Amino acid sequence: MKNCFIIIGLLLTAFSASAQIELGLGVGQTNTTAKRSFTDIAKDENSNNYWLGYQLDNYSAVQLDHDHLDFEQTDLKTKAYTLAYVLSTDNTAKFYPFLKAGLGIAQHKFDQSSFPNKNQIGVKLGLGLNFDLIKYFGLQAGISYHYFDKVTDTAKNAQLVNPYIGIKFNFGKETVAAVTERIEKAVAKTDTDKDGVADEDDKCPNTAAGTKVNSYGCADKETASVKLNVLFKTGQAVITDDSQAEIIKFADFMKQYPNVKAHIKGYTDNTGAEALNIRISNNRAQAVKKSLIANGINADRIQATGYGPKDPIADNTSDAGRQQNRRVVAEITNK
Repeated sequence: MKNCFIIIGLLLTAFSASAQIELGLGVGQTNTTAKRSFTDIAKDENSNNYWLGYQLDNYSAVQLDHDHLDFEQTDLKTKAYTLAYVLSTDNTAKFYPFLKAGLGIAQHKFDQSSFPNKNQIGVKLGLGLNFDLIKYFGLQAGISYHYFDKVTDTAKNAQLVNPYIGIKFNFGKETVAAVTERIEKAVAKTDTDKDGVADEDDKCPNTAAGTKVNSYGCADKETASVKLNVLFKTGQAVITDDSQAEIIKFADFMKQYPNVKAHIKGYTDNTGAEALNIRISNNRAQAVKKSLIANGINADRIQATGYGPKDPIADNTSDAGRQQNRRVVAEITNK
């Protein structure tokens, strides 16, 4: 049985490399409470307590317990193996109480007397307090109640109370400070130009300090240029399926800020005839406009123009440069 408990514990530990595991060991006292037939043969003595827990969330865990219970004036030794459910207040705090309930198997062994050894179902209830001193180490004090139907043929309905104190090691567990830091980092947003709009939402990231801006970080007369990562089928104005998400994302932005107007500008590299390139870039800009309208944006908020090879942003003498110049840009302004 002991080997089985150890194997289960190892499997639980290996369940996840990032699992939040608690390993504890403690010492306590076994206090018999009832029935009389049991207290006649078993007196109060010491206990050794071990547990291995897996944290389900910040308020609950499953736990494997091994309680080694000794009794004075008898050669009875009980080993209780329990699978328990643990409910607590927020266990990322330094100090938190818990409740426990579980079911398991108890081994009652008599070293010298004539009583036969017994294996039976046992019930365990418990409550206690945890105090996490540092990230990986803490203390636990608790009291457990054990019920065994029969220890011997005459000692039935055995009950005992087991107060204990122990140390515990936490692996992968987040403390309050760690959780707070993680949340703050997730919530915190950088605002480089200090205009009150986070960089990720700021369409005019270089607004002068002190300038009054609108909800997307631009001054009333300022124009922001946003590159749309939209791809087209070769030589055509058909938007690829993979680019639809970019269209939807920009449409959602325009819905969020209804005062915004967009000028969709299409560009090409300098390969081929300029007139052909202007026509292709215009058709592609119009295709983006139609897609935005299809996604719920009013046509009077969108203008589309093709500029062909004009206003290159990179050198057209290289493949990489030409690729950068083949682009679709949305210039956004207030109405």
